[in-house]
Amino acid sequence: MSYFMLSISLPDDWGMDFVSKVPTQKNQLDDLMRKGSINSFHLSTDRTKMWILMEADNEVEVMKLLADFVLLDDMEIEINQIAFSQNVNLMMHRYSLN
Repeated sequence: MSYFMLSISLPDDWGMDFVSKVPTQKNQLDDLMRKGSINSFHLSTDRTKMWILMEADNEVEVMKLLADFVLLDDMEIEINQIAFSQNVNLMMHRYSLN
């Protein structure tokens, strides 16, 4: 598996059609997080940029995962493979009650 950083530009002016698709897009992101394909996603305060840290075998797999995004036509996406990703959640032991 490799890590990919997606830098996404969103429209400056969100029309009603765009806004109506946002909840579905958020659900798609949450689903990919539960499956382990997305490690994190972030949205800028002005809501014009989004960053996603994704795990995939290659860029083709990343593109396949993005193909179902309901807002794909409204996004400009730059994909960069990164050498590694580290965050505090990976460094701390998670306890399970199961």
